[in-house]
Amino acid sequence: MSSDLFYYLSGILIISLGINFTINKFYFINKIKLFIFTFISIFVGVLCSNVMNYIESGNFGGTSFYGAIFFMPIYVILFSFIFKVDLNKLLNLTAFLGMITSMILKIRCFNYGCCGGRKIPIVTEHGYAVFPSQLAEAFFAFIVLIILLILFKKNKDRTDLYPMMMVIYGIGRLNLNTFRLYKPVFLFLANGHIWSIVSIIIGFIWLFIIYKKKKRTV
Repeated sequence: MSSDLFYYLSGILIISLGINFTINKFYFINKIKLFIFTFISIFVGVLCSNVMNYIESGNFGGTSFYGAIFFMPIYVILFSFIFKVDLNKLLNLTAFLGMITSMILKIRCFNYGCCGGRKIPIVTEHGYAVFPSQLAEAFFAFIVLIILLILFKKNKDRTDLYPMMMVIYGIGRLNLNTFRLYKPVFLFLANGHIWSIVSIIIGFIWLFIIYKKKKRTV
């Protein structure tokens, strides 16, 4: 692990612990279990992103954030089963963690110059300016995080934050990905477009199942 990645992951851990332990005033999860869950989640998320990048390109060294969104629930289910912690509470916390991770690691992308944007019709002394897609995605992840926290504040018993995150984030990324420099893999769509559509579909199906179950219990 590079030294700068360690600092970014440390920042994710500190912010995530702050949010998780604040929310735990309402969840009453064992504090040791909550710390272990948060700590492991960050590294599992990075691993999931590596796996998705390998699926996309055959390169295990890079990251594709949708790997974390799609595969993290598997880890959460296992953790919930092994440590006997409510699954829905952990999924809600993972939704917050996902947006914190995206926000901070997109800033790292900006510093490295990866995930770059398209040229925009603004001329600078170095040539055409480039759309700061990494910072736009980081800011969008921050907005999604705020929305999720507001939804939680309105109803602390809700069980739909993770699929809600998948839908909102997917819609935003679908649009923001258009401003990236990308290589189409299917028709005019890049991997980011395709995974965004998949995320939206899965999120809506998940929400439909949740709300259908709620109607049965009313």
